[in-house]
Amino acid sequence: MRRLTSLMAFSMLAAVVATGCGDDAAPSASTTAPTTTTTIAETSTTSPEPVTTTTTPPVPEPGTLGSLTTMEVEDPLMGSGFHDLAWADDALTFLSSSRPTTGVEGEDLIAMSAVESEAVVTGLDVGQVVVRVWLAFTSFDVPPSAVVVYTPGPGRFEATTVIDDVSLEAALRGTTDYAAVAPAGEPQLVFTVLTLDMVTGLLIARVTVRDIDAGQTVYEGEISCDFSAGLLECVTLTDDGVLRPGDAGEAVEALQEDLKTAGYFYGALDGKYGPKTEAAVRAFQTDYLLAADGRAGPVTMGLLSDVVTGKTSLVVASKNGVGTTKFGTGFDAARAALIGAFGTPDTEFGWYQDACDGKDWYYATWDGFTAFFTDRTGARRFDGWHVDDLSDLPANLLIAGGIRSTWRWGELQAIGAEFFSDYLGDRWRISALGYTNGRFATKVSDPPSPDARIKSFGTGTGGFESC
Repeated sequence: MRRLTSLMAFSMLAAVVATGCGDDAAPSASTTAPTTTTTIAETSTTSPEPVTTTTTPPVPEPGTLGSLTTMEVEDPLMGSGFHDLAWADDALTFLSSSRPTTGVEGEDLIAMSAVESEAVVTGLDVGQVVVRVWLAFTSFDVPPSAVVVYTPGPGRFEATTVIDDVSLEAALRGTTDYAAVAPAGEPQLVFTVLTLDMVTGLLIARVTVRDIDAGQTVYEGEISCDFSAGLLECVTLTDDGVLRPGDAGEAVEALQEDLKTAGYFYGALDGKYGPKTEAAVRAFQTDYLLAADGRAGPVTMGLLSDVVTGKTSLVVASKNGVGTTKFGTGFDAARAALIGAFGTPDTEFGWYQDACDGKDWYYATWDGFTAFFTDRTGARRFDGWHVDDLSDLPANLLIAGGIRSTWRWGELQAIGAEFFSDYLGDRWRISALGYTNGRFATKVSDPPSPDARIKSFGTGTGGFESC
């Protein structure tokens, strides 16, 4: 069997046992000796004689927590040898030793319970027991703790695999994610076992690390560790090439910079993957028709890099413009950029004076998409766009909000579309995206059915009714 070296310079108190590990909270040890019960005999005399019966607790099954009460158990934390354990609570959920591990009577007693109920443990040999071990009535500021696999031997249980908090924290310092935020002083690590496979030597755990001196959490996340060779080798989930909420460092800052360049991130480049960064990643993924999980993996970061460097032909039409061609861009530069993106327009019309507002207008159409240019601000510029036919768009054109050619009214409602009727008929809008003057392919009911087909909509002057 394997055994991991336990370094005890500092330690962790697991949340699952936090209520039973402190100076005042740890339970007192009891025994499993036979119990004596006195009852009153059923007799017709006026002076009944007491009847004494003796009951013996059932022998625990091998491989259960209770089986550790049948033989001496090795101390995996302090190296104080083997201890007799007894139930420490009436509910039979905790075990405790009576002999101290550090020589002070009543202090630093070995205590243990089953691992988390959510843990999936596989590959145990017959009779082996996996438990969480800590010190009760401890003199330590942060009590030592470990997950231990005990193997029965002649007259005793040996700790054959020990995964302690200190070894785990030390292994985490070899990862880029944790190393970026690891405290300089004493850490407090809490881990919850999710998977423990003794055949492959795999541990998957949820970890929280607090900086004791600063009094704050510095790391939270799931980790995967290999203990098959007798030493812990761990990776954080971000080491799989995916950046996710809770991460920090240069890689996150670079992601934020690319998102800002692409027009999705507006906060400070602080290198912290917080809610603003997650929202920006989701928005980018939505617009570019990726799985919008808020995590930046190789596909998301690769496409983002291509967008920023101009290596992709994909462009997104939004309330700000089309791709990097923003509303307000001068006519000549904007028209050239759109032709570069979509080719020669199918039709062009302009410049002409609109009869309603008296301003000069110009438009160019590619398939079912039209770009508008006006001089409404006094200068001829790119001023809006309109989807004339959602089912017939340029192949490389995407619509912000993830709107697809197959979408019906039900999908639009899910992202905040509103239905209304006025003198111009039945229409829809999405205020958050700046879309208005939305039309349906056929006459609809009020409210529209979820499968009502969308025909058109626009933003800027593309959603503008001049008269």
